[in-house]
Amino acid sequence: MKKITKTLFVLVVAIGLVGANCQQKKKDDRTPLLLLGFTVTEQQRIEQERRSGNCAFVAKQSSGGNTYYVANLSPLPKGACNVTGALPLLGTTPEEVKNKIIQFYQSLINLINAEFTSECPQTKGKIEQIKTQVETFPLDFFQIYVIDPNKIKFYPIQNLIEEGKNFIINIDPNDEIANEEDLKTLQIASVAEYERYNILSGIKGFAQSPPPPEQSCVNKMEQVFNNSNISPLNNSYKKNSKVISAICYYGQNLPSQFANQKCTSLNEEF
Repeated sequence: MKKITKTLFVLVVAIGLVGANCQQKKKDDRTPLLLLGFTVTEQQRIEQERRSGNCAFVAKQSSGGNTYYVANLSPLPKGACNVTGALPLLGTTPEEVKNKIIQFYQSLINLINAEFTSECPQTKGKIEQIKTQVETFPLDFFQIYVIDPNKIKFYPIQNLIEEGKNFIINIDPNDEIANEEDLKTLQIASVAEYERYNILSGIKGFAQSPPPPEQSCVNKMEQVFNNSNISPLNNSYKKNSKVISAICYYGQNLPSQFANQKCTSLNEEF
C-alpha cells in the first residue's frame, strides 16, 4: 500500500496542480473527452461554455504565520469550475476520489491502446495492475485526498490569460513572452487539449516510475510534449501558442517572491 500511496500522491500533484505542454492533432481533438465518457454533443457544449470564461481553483497557504492564496488557472469552463470538474484526482468524499482515480487510470489505458501500443506496453501493464489493486482498497484509504473546503475554493474567471498575465510574463525572464504585446499572440487551449495533457502526463509519470522505467514510453511522451504548440513547456511560455494553464497569487501578506505574479482580479479571501 505504501507504493500505491506514493504513486497516487505523485499523480495528484502532477495532474491536478501543474500546467500543460502537449499538442493535439486536429483529427483526434475529441479523443480525450470521449475517453472520459463525454459524448460529442457534451464536448461541443463544454467548448461553448469555455469561450464564455474559465476556471480558477484557489488554495489557501500560510508562510511565517501569514496567509496568502495561490490560484491555479485552467481552460475549463465556468460550468465545470468545481471539485468534480476541475480536479481529476480529488473529490468531496472518499467514494468520489476512488471513482475518479479508477476512471483516470482507465483513461490512461485507453489512450495507450489507441496511440502508444508499441512504445508503452510495460507502462500499460503497470497501470492495469495498480488499477486492479486500487479497486480493492477500502474507502477510508482515500480520505487523505478529500478536499478541505476551508482551504480550497473555486471561482469562475473571465479569461485564463488575462487573469494570469503577470505570472506568464514574469515566470521566466528568458522566454518569449515579455510584455502585454506578446500576450496578444497567445490563445487559450481547448478543453480537449487540457484533458489530453492530463492523460499524457499520467502515462509519462507511470513510465518513469520503477521497476523499471520504460524508456521508450518516456521518450515518446517527451517527443509529444516537445513537438507541441502548447504552453507552458518547462515553465516557459512561447509566442503563438495555446495556454493550458497559469498560476497567480494574491493576499495582503503575499510573500515578496510572488509580488510580480499577482492575479489580475481575484481577491477573495477565506
